[in-house]
Amino acid sequence: MTNKHMLAGLATLAAGLSLFLFTSDLRAEDEKSLTGTVSVVENDDGVIEAVNLKVTEGKDKGTYKVTLDEKGKALAGEADGESVVVSAILTQKGAEKWLKISRYKIVEVAEENEDN
Repeated sequence: MTNKHMLAGLATLAAGLSLFLFTSDLRAEDEKSLTGTVSVVENDDGVIEAVNLKVTEGKDKGTYKVTLDEKGKALAGEADGESVVVSAILTQKGAEKWLKISRYKIVEVAEENEDN
């Protein structure tokens, strides 16, 4: 192998490594923390068809669809109707916002006291 070929190979390897490191950093930056209410949609047989997170406050207001992987199914099983804080990767597919959950925590919502 000539020095020219070796340098070209090293340059290609360096470019590939740089791209890998850049996309790894990008993915970490895309993780969001959101607080919202979980709703689970089941079919007549009780099989989960969809999980949604409804965020009602802040700049991230809206309804997000949750990917039904291991974490998404765990969220559905533990938190239907509950308020949660999630850390997730957000992706946009057309008009739909999707969350790939990396971790979540059920939280209590402070209720306002009403004076009579």
